[in-house]
Amino acid sequence: MVARLVHLGFGRYARADRIYAIRPIEGEDRGPGRRTLVWVDGVADPIVASRSDGAIVADMAIGQGGVPGDVASEALALLGEVADRAGAVGPLVRREIRNEAAIDLDDLERRARAVLARAASRGEDHGTLF
Repeated sequence: MVARLVHLGFGRYARADRIYAIRPIEGEDRGPGRRTLVWVDGVADPIVASRSDGAIVADMAIGQGGVPGDVASEALALLGEVADRAGAVGPLVRREIRNEAAIDLDDLERRARAVLARAASRGEDHGTLF
């Protein structure tokens, strides 16, 4: 299997399987072309990337069975909205929806909140990866 190349910006690439740490640059050190530090196996110093840590992590996940970070974030936000809206439906309407459309809003809300809780406990925020 050929290792996937991840674009770091300004014509720089690294093999996804050789990247072992990523950290966003913060404060005064951050600026044009200076968004993320990327540590690559075999390279002594971190590479300064012009792309965000989230974009780099998302590119690393593509083709590895992972979901790109922006898609995962959007999916979790949608799941939160589904849980909130299902939770706002009153008991009489819930019963009618269950009888008419075979949709169990109680079950959907419970399952959505369980997935959101698992995501929160795993620290789905990219800042907690390293």
